[in-house]
Amino acid sequence: MKFKPDAVIAHMDFDGMIGGILLKKCFKVPVYYVGYKSLDSKYEEVLGKYKNVVITDISLKPEQYERHADRFEDGSVVLIDHHETTKPIVGKPGVVFDEKEAGSSLTYIWLLKNYPEYLDILRPYVDFAVLSKDYDLWHLKDENSSIWNAYISKIGFYNAESRIIINPSINFTKDEEKIVADLIQARQETRTRIRDGLRFVQDKDETHVLGIYSGSMGDPFAGEEIALAMEQLPYDLTLIIWDPKRCSLRAKEMNILETHWKDMFGGHKKACGMLPDKANVEMVLDRIGEKYKV
Repeated sequence: MKFKPDAVIAHMDFDGMIGGILLKKCFKVPVYYVGYKSLDSKYEEVLGKYKNVVITDISLKPEQYERHADRFEDGSVVLIDHHETTKPIVGKPGVVFDEKEAGSSLTYIWLLKNYPEYLDILRPYVDFAVLSKDYDLWHLKDENSSIWNAYISKIGFYNAESRIIINPSINFTKDEEKIVADLIQARQETRTRIRDGLRFVQDKDETHVLGIYSGSMGDPFAGEEIALAMEQLPYDLTLIIWDPKRCSLRAKEMNILETHWKDMFGGHKKACGMLPDKANVEMVLDRIGEKYKV
């Protein structure tokens, strides 16, 4: 009998939301959205409560996988992911992986491959799968991807999920256009702040440049605008964004996870978040002082 999930665990961001919606629409099952701080407890809770589970857009550590390896091996749990940090378990039973896709687009592909009978359910959401991939992988070719990410933050995650389920069009309604106009203005203000606030330091070996931007990571446009600013610079660099609570790293060319930051950050090759169980802001700032001419 074909595998069908009883529940879904998805990352609580734009990409994870779209993957969660696709699975919810096809299978009519509950979706549990999580951040990485709450992942371990929710992972245990959901796998303890439900027999068949799909996990999408979430990187599992090898020890998390091994705790339930029998479930992955018997086909009752499937992981669909694209993060660099999932690579240690790629090739193991139940792991669907492609770093060139986003969680949403990979979920869409997995569903079409295994459940072609759901094509009519999936088709209305293809634009959102493409848009969330553009944002999540920092392609940033479509300005609407960052606007949608900010809109989700503005109206609230679950309100946005309901809106997309009810109306799968990426076009904003007239009632939504006022909020969107304000977001476009806010994006321009962020662009100006980043342009004026970036500073650069060289490492002590004089082989690499670090860009530093101190600002709120609650700003939904900061990551996108920093990535665009980096593309305009004529040299490779790593850029750190920090506020009093957390840090994020961006790279123009190099793989961050192969540098001296790998013990503190996790995620993608060119976009990483601070690992809360491995580092704090003070530790990151100390590392800057050790490695760079500040």
